[in-house]
Amino acid sequence: MLGLEIFKKINEKKRLPGILNLIGLYYFRKNNYEKSIELFIEALKKAEKIKDLSSIAAINANIGNMYSAIGDRENAIKSYEKSVVIFNSLNDIRNAAVTNNNIGNLYFNNNEYNKALEYYFNSYKISKNENSAIDLYINTLHKIGESYWGIKDLKKSKKYLLESLRKNKKYEYKRAYIETVSSLGKVLLEENDIQMSIKYYKEAIKFSNKHFHHILPEVYEGLAMAYH
Repeated sequence: MLGLEIFKKINEKKRLPGILNLIGLYYFRKNNYEKSIELFIEALKKAEKIKDLSSIAAINANIGNMYSAIGDRENAIKSYEKSVVIFNSLNDIRNAAVTNNNIGNLYFNNNEYNKALEYYFNSYKISKNENSAIDLYINTLHKIGESYWGIKDLKKSKKYLLESLRKNKKYEYKRAYIETVSSLGKVLLEENDIQMSIKYYKEAIKFSNKHFHHILPEVYEGLAMAYH
């Protein structure tokens, strides 16, 4: 940490929040959450002192990521909410969409699908016409489809999953493509469209490889049910 101490001494006020944030990220990735949050909070105080809105938003988002990692959903959402307000004010579409999805994921993973949809649709609206965020848009469509599946609205679930698939027709985002065709297999099986369900499950298997093996158990289970 000698470099940081030297940096503090020369009092580079504008750059210090970013440096502290990066070091906090380093400890976060090493699973040293205690040191990580200490650095994030220090970075946040420095950023707030000089009114660096971009850094304030980014640091709050990282604090949200850290709280999410340790299972503190309430504080994660609070931090994400603070960051998304600033990202919106800065017209930072990509980070606003990512942060809305992060909040949506926390609700989705807690089976609060209607609340998840609220945030997924926030992301959907701001990323829909933004070419630089097409990957987020495709993923958001999938999560909306999955959320409607969670509340058993199969018609809407299929609508958004098919839209995700259409946007991803060139297979540029392989993981999203595999997850979406797998989800469609699940929805179509529920609708008793057996042949189409099998088609999509087989498509998921075809495009899967060692990097996406975590998806395969659910796919094979669904395929077995379709053949049953």
